Amino acid sequence: MTTVMDYIFKRRSIRRYQEKPVEKEKIDQLLQAGMAAPSAANNRPLEFVIVTNDESAKFHQVLRYGKFYVPAAIVECANPEIGSARPSSFDYWVQDCSTAAQNILLAAVGLGLA
Repeated sequence: MTTVMDYIFKRRSIRRYQEKPVEKEKIDQLLQAGMAAPSAANNRPLEFVIVTNDESAKFHQVLRYGKFYVPAAIVECANPEIGSARPSSFDYWVQDCSTAAQNILLAAVGLGLA
């Protein structure tokens, strides 16, 4: 039986990716994992943008560490206008993005994408 701890210990940085599309169902599951992450005061200021291989070439030009070919990527954005709690909780957007990213990374391991 695989446990959450197995996913934590298996997770590592990936620098080479397979040249095949990621199934929509898996992308949906990754997004659900990101949205399930806790946020400061339950503010939920995050938006997710899916970038596919056709669009990723634009990122290669502007991101210093974004030079890898990826069939799909999730870009996390913090938006102060969509938060649901008091405005000061938006001060924790970095932590909110971090917890969502960690959920997504662990889910990717569980889905066999990492």
